[in-house]
Amino acid sequence: MFDNAYKVFDEMPERNCKRTVLSFNALLAACVNSKKYDKVNELFRNLPQKLEIQPDLVSYNTVIKAFCEMGSLDSGISLLIEIEMKGVQPDLITFNTLLNGFYANGRFVDGERLWSQMVQKKICPDIWSYNAKLLGFALEKRTKDAVELVEEMKDKGIKPSTISFNALIKGFVKEKNLEEAKRWYCEIGNSDCKPDKFTFATLIPFVCEKDDLGFAFELSKVIISRKLFVDKALLQRVVDGLLKESKIQEAKELAQLGNDNSYCRYNPTYGSLQTLDLLALFHLCVSERCWVKWKLPEAGKSKCNIDAACFNLENLSKFGSVLCNDEAGFVCAISGFAHGHHIP
Repeated sequence: MFDNAYKVFDEMPERNCKRTVLSFNALLAACVNSKKYDKVNELFRNLPQKLEIQPDLVSYNTVIKAFCEMGSLDSGISLLIEIEMKGVQPDLITFNTLLNGFYANGRFVDGERLWSQMVQKKICPDIWSYNAKLLGFALEKRTKDAVELVEEMKDKGIKPSTISFNALIKGFVKEKNLEEAKRWYCEIGNSDCKPDKFTFATLIPFVCEKDDLGFAFELSKVIISRKLFVDKALLQRVVDGLLKESKIQEAKELAQLGNDNSYCRYNPTYGSLQTLDLLALFHLCVSERCWVKWKLPEAGKSKCNIDAACFNLENLSKFGSVLCNDEAGFVCAISGFAHGHHIP
């Protein structure tokens, strides 16, 4: 992506098109989006002088974003100082980028210092500013302060977003407070917001850890019904928990929902095997003590003749000790059975 962008930028003079700060900023943005962070600073320091381009605030903000994303937060502060020394006034985007970087990386005190500096410059914080601070409170396990900040937002006419609620949920999860985490999840539904994949990625492991599998099951159904792309291990954990607690029907339902909605993505490393199918196939055979023939969807380049894989309790009990929760273990076992191989 970046190579193509740079090629176009480089060829502009040949096409009788002058390169200005606009095309320069576009090049910097392409560099950031391609995660070539070191290259951003190199371009920023060398190209303007070479092309007689004067960087503007957008240029500085883009480089600050690169510094923050690569974890060089102090370099971001140095550039902020440089901006002001050159008479360029930072704006809300400048501060929001830095605030998010510092709060998200556990440098709460520095984040607060930046917040004060922003307010002193009469730059009013917006939803992105507050969301950054909410995350900072969450990481500091200061959920009481986070809740008060949400009330402050509402008083100022700033409506909490899904990101705001996610930060609160993260805070209560870090404090191991299940009831409050669940309450704030419900608050998402009471607002105009909707939970996203990050909501579930934060909440489901914690809910499973607390053995609230009924709630985990309901959350999983929401994920599938909304076709949110989450890490496959997230739903695998719910299936594992349900089967461990002998909630066979719920495990079956979750696997079936995944199939009916064409939800689960395939792991290219292991061909057409779906996580929920594999877990259900193995665990249901063991739990229900019956023959199971589970027909898995085709993914194009599967090396395993899954359709021919039939398991019974006697065979599975022999291999139960080697079939762990890692998908590779299941794939190895099923592949061996499918090809008539004996797995010791």
